[in-house]
Amino acid sequence: MKRLVIFFFLSAIFTTTTFSQLEWMVYKFPLLSDNRVSDVTFDSNGDTWISNYLAITRITADYRFIFYNDYNSGLPWGYIKGITIDSPGDKWISSLSGGLIRFSEQAEDSSQWTIFNQSNSGLPDDRLLCPIAIDNEGNKWIVNMGGLAKFSGSALGSEGWTIYNSENSPLPYNGINCIEIDADGLIWIGTGDGLATFDGISNWKVYKPSNPISIEGLPHNHIYTIAFDQNNTWIGTPSGLVKFDGTSMTTYNKDNSNIADNSVLALAIDFNGTLWIGGNFGLTKFDGSNWITFNTSNSGLPNNSINSITIDASGNKWISTGTGLAVFKEGGIVSVEEIEPSFTIDYSLNQNYPNPFNPTTKINFSIPISEFVTIKIYDILGREVTTLINEFRNAGNHQIDFNGNGLTSGVYFYKISSGNYSETKKMILLM
Repeated sequence: MKRLVIFFFLSAIFTTTTFSQLEWMVYKFPLLSDNRVSDVTFDSNGDTWISNYLAITRITADYRFIFYNDYNSGLPWGYIKGITIDSPGDKWISSLSGGLIRFSEQAEDSSQWTIFNQSNSGLPDDRLLCPIAIDNEGNKWIVNMGGLAKFSGSALGSEGWTIYNSENSPLPYNGINCIEIDADGLIWIGTGDGLATFDGISNWKVYKPSNPISIEGLPHNHIYTIAFDQNNTWIGTPSGLVKFDGTSMTTYNKDNSNIADNSVLALAIDFNGTLWIGGNFGLTKFDGSNWITFNTSNSGLPNNSINSITIDASGNKWISTGTGLAVFKEGGIVSVEEIEPSFTIDYSLNQNYPNPFNPTTKINFSIPISEFVTIKIYDILGREVTTLINEFRNAGNHQIDFNGNGLTSGVYFYKISSGNYSETKKMILLM
């Protein structure tokens, strides 16, 4: 099994001891693999899955921080845009350049990660802009720059894929920004040129400013985000927040309300039906009558530009930004906390990845203090092949590359020596 980067955080970090007052917590590197956060989701075990720039940060229920990236797992290189979890517990990961990835922890190590892309499946485009949606029958609905894809299968190949695009369906535009499925199973699709609904069979409706269903209609063709309460669909656009009751649309903007900005990039609705709105202006709370805005000047937000808002079972709001992840529960601001790392790094030498490899592989190691480090490669007979590094390194986590060009296929060993610590691992070169 591949060695993952795991940090242990020794104090409770999700919530604080009281919610009688407003409290904020901010997660940043090194607790996160990167400060750029796209989205957050939660699994049935109480683990939190955070989509970062080029990696995934997992916070387990017992407060361990686990990083998955392209060198310690089967995750391909690329911006992670979101994670959707199906009923068996598989994680379906949307990548901006790497396609769709399935992570099945219950599978054998070699088959835990499956990458679906244009070259090995029916996926029409590898650029996924948001988390996928999963319907009640387990079908995966994937939005990308090539249209809408329905995947009803489980294996690589073209079987089980159905593609809807602007040429073969009423979909108004192939570039899709968001997708949601309501309580009745209706699929709502936000594109760069209009809003569409689809029943998954044959019935489509398209909404545009040029095709209004009411006097107001949509204020803009570009749809950023969609959310549902018990009676309405809420739609975020560059020109305001839209409430659609199934018959008419009402737009809230800076001219007719106290919304902080017209550009609405993220929406979430809490258990009380209160709407939480994110954009380039901060976080706004709207209870149907009152507007309250939180930003970097009056709250713990690390950045006013918000990528997504997710609400957990305790009512905490997880707010993704480009400079950190904020966790918030309202009640009266008392403090802002930047989470400081309280973990220690031990000596470690990770298994190289990929393994077997041809011809290059990556080796990760950690040292708790700054000191001289040597890593050497040996063949099966114990003869030294090469020295990868022989130099002073700072305390922390490190990665080096090994290129096997010029060597024959077979078993090799790599050994680290640092102070009184040494460890050796086996790797397999296939030329």
